[in-house]
Amino acid sequence: MKSSDFKNLTGWIDYDRDHLPTLTDKQKVAYFTKRLNMTLVKPLRHLYQGISKGDKESAILLYGTCTCCAIEALGKFHNGGSGTGNEPKFKSFLHAYMHADYKNKRIDGTGYDRILWKFFRNGLAHGFAISHGGYEHGSQYFKTKNNAGKKTLIIDPKHFHDDFLKAVSQYIKDLKKAKPSDLIFINFNKVFNDVFIRGN
Repeated sequence: MKSSDFKNLTGWIDYDRDHLPTLTDKQKVAYFTKRLNMTLVKPLRHLYQGISKGDKESAILLYGTCTCCAIEALGKFHNGGSGTGNEPKFKSFLHAYMHADYKNKRIDGTGYDRILWKFFRNGLAHGFAISHGGYEHGSQYFKTKNNAGKKTLIIDPKHFHDDFLKAVSQYIKDLKKAKPSDLIFINFNKVFNDVFIRGN
């Protein structure tokens, strides 16, 4: 696609879909970056700024739901949609780009990655509640806390927010420098074509 035509794309797929098949590999990454900034990064920053440290009301559960679902969606692009179910996609991005403790640390035999998937992501998406654990402001990213007789994971929202945005930024950097033959681009391109172009 000519660069002048590319500049006219809105970032909204329903308006742009007819033109997306003509994008070059670099333009696909640029379009993806534009779309992420419009629909994820900037809105999440606004949502995060609205999180109150008080206990009367807070957008923290909305923020947690959006961020965990975004980790899963980014994981689909990262691993090409492979694996049975959505947990492998979620863990693909989490392990590749977010804090190493998600991959390496456990509570009573359950990894932080599984805890974030099962109790945070699924708990929020399916029941609007973190099943075990929660978000609490503090100086450390992670801490454990006994709650109703169960040892749970507590995540500091600021660390989580900063870690996620850094992860998104690094993934985009990796895509921009990737060759078309690199697995990271092959996976990205497959999902870009499936989701953005074909609408699957």
